[in-house]
This record gives sequence, C-alpha cells and structure tokens, in this order.
Amino acid sequence: GISGVGMVRTNYSPHVGAAYAAEAVRKGVTRTPVFAVQRIITPDEAEGILQSGQADAITLVRALIADPDWVRKAQEGKPETIRLCTGSNQGCLTNLMMGAPINCVQNPAVGREEFLGNELFVRTSSPKRVVVVGGGHAGLEAAWVAAARGHQVTLLEKSDRLGGMIRLAEQLPGRAELGDFANWRAAECERQGVDIRLGVTADADAVLALQPDAVVVATGGRATLSGSSYYHPMPVAGSEQDFVFDHVTALEIALSDDADRLGDRVVILDGVGHIEAIGIAELVASQGREVHLVTSLPSPIALDFETSSVALPRAVHAGATWRPNTMIGMIGDHDVMLIDVLSQAAETLADVSSVIVRTHGSPVDDLYHALLGKVDSVVRIGDSVAVRYCDRAIYDGHTVGREL
Repeated sequence: GISGVGMVRTNYSPHVGAAYAAEAVRKGVTRTPVFAVQRIITPDEAEGILQSGQADAITLVRALIADPDWVRKAQEGKPETIRLCTGSNQGCLTNLMMGAPINCVQNPAVGREEFLGNELFVRTSSPKRVVVVGGGHAGLEAAWVAAARGHQVTLLEKSDRLGGMIRLAEQLPGRAELGDFANWRAAECERQGVDIRLGVTADADAVLALQPDAVVVATGGRATLSGSSYYHPMPVAGSEQDFVFDHVTALEIALSDDADRLGDRVVILDGVGHIEAIGIAELVASQGREVHLVTSLPSPIALDFETSSVALPRAVHAGATWRPNTMIGMIGDHDVMLIDVLSQAAETLADVSSVIVRTHGSPVDDLYHALLGKVDSVVRIGDSVAVRYCDRAIYDGHTVGREL
C-alpha cells in the first residue's frame, strides 16, 4: 500500500495522447496506412480513433502486456474483464531503459512465462477452504487466483471498500488510474465467486471459526513517525508531537473537510525518495499552503522519467519548495531544525504548523504469528512480509494463489 516504499510509480500521460498526431499525418498522405499508438487502453478508445478517421489502424503495446487477451475479450463483448494498463511504466519502460528484463505490475506473469504461463494455470485436484485476510492488491490477487483454480475462498476486509491504501493514493493529483489495480481485481474476485466480507476485523478466533484449510494473511503495512533516513538513521527528536503526522494520516486529513488542520506552513520530510511525499507536497501546496519538501537525498531515488522529471516539477509548480541534501535535525515547539548534509550548516524554520513524515513503513503481521501452528497452512504476502513496491505485493498474491 501507500505505506510501502514507493508503492507504484506515477504516470501523467493522457489516454490516446498521440491520436491527434496520427490524424495530422493521415491528412498529409494518401496511399500510406497510418497507425495510432500510445496509451490506447480500452476497446472504446481504439474504436473511437478508427471511427473518427484519425488513423487507419491501432497499435497496442503496454495494453497487451497488461492483458494478452485484450483482443479476444473485446471480440467476445467482454471489455469489462480486460486487465487495464495503468501506465505506471514501472515494470516495462523503466526496466527497459535500465537494461533489465521487462515485467508488469498488473500482470505478474510477464517475463516469468516459464513458470507462470497460461498453460500452467490449472485447476486444483484438491479444493481447499481458503481464507484471505486483507483486501488490498496482494489479498485480492491471491483471492481471485485461488478461486479461479477451484478453491473455496473467503476474503475478509476490515474497511467498507476493497483496494486497501491504493484508495487513498488514487486521490493524489494525476493518480486516478491507480484505482484500476483494485477495480479489476475486486471485479475478478466477484466473477470467480469469492465470498467477500467487508467491515470484518479478523482476529485469530474469527479466522479459525471459518475452519480454513489455508489462510493467506495480507494485512499490509503501517506508516511510521520515526523520521529516520539514510543520513539520519536514528529517530528524529520531537517526532512524537501532535502536529507531526505520518504521510498516510496526513493524506487522509488533506483529503477531508478538516484539511485546515495542517495549517499554513507545512514541512514534509521525505526519507525514502519515491512518489508519495512528492504527490502529497503537490496536493497540500495546491490547497494554498506553504510547503517545504525536505529530503536528505540529492534527487528522488525513483529515477524514472515521470517521477524525477514530471512529478517533482508538478509539486514545485504547485508552490512547494524543494530542499534536497537537507535533513531534519530535530522538531521543536512548532519549529524545525534543518541541516545541510553537505556543509552541516543548520537553520531553524519557525512557525511550522505541521510536519508530515514519509519514512520506511513496517509490516502488520500480528495475525500471521497468532495463527502459526493453528492452521495447516498459513502464509503472509505483500507488505505484511516487508513493505515494498506494489508489483511485489501483486506477485506475492499471484504465486500464493497458484501454489495453494
């Protein structure tokens, strides 16, 4: 979830963004077919380009990586079953630019066809009663895969909506498509007959009452307030004060009717260097607040194009002040000591209304340990193992669903 280290990279490219270029080229040629390409995601978008005369044909790349059955599902009149590309570029374009094998956040079988290919997706010969605890992307993936293989799956989620922390993340500026990670998986769980139970706080007794043969714990991770970072591994003094918020709590406040609780001058400590702090900085700055985005790093660790060259400038253009190579020495009574990590020069930022801390999260694994030895098979996945990227959580869920 968003408590993870760089939940998922960002994308700000519009759908069918290059169709206008294809249209311009088509008007200039008479005997050469013109193909439209780039961020054509749904069959309706593809058909719209053809019907409007913008292009003679459509080229799909990332859409087919996310769902190789895109064309078949469109032909069968089942576009709602297509696993849509979210355009995160995390496993495909970014890996390609780094010289690494491509994969896909949405489709964990990509690049792993040798052991996760469709021909190896077979129904089980020994159906089990499986309980999945947690309805984030890891739990949803495990649930639909296990159900598709013939297991009887019950999914327990404590909130009133599936998707986990991604439901918060999708509300950051320009991040709405993140919701497709959860939307497709939630719908697929329903299509595969998963018994979905919302509003259930699952302790060990509640899980055992369902008499499961196997339990998959996908309880996610939690944000922390320590303020520790690469240059300051110890907790920051003063981080326990009531105007200091972890980034998840701060995002919930910023999106609520109580947003003014953050005050006029906000300091955001980014100890990780991924999209979350940058996205929150853009949101809070766009609300008219003075925002100081502080990080001990010289640049975002997420060196993909959209994070370093699009997301960060968006935050700055919204009004945030970017302060790299800077760490927080201590948090006083509504003041913050900033230290330049290169020169060690210190300054005090006064009249700080709130401090938002984005540092490494920790797994929520209490239920896993409580169930050990009480069920034949107990496994934990996603951030409940270690707080990581979204693609690792989905991969965990997929492989567990295959192995049950």
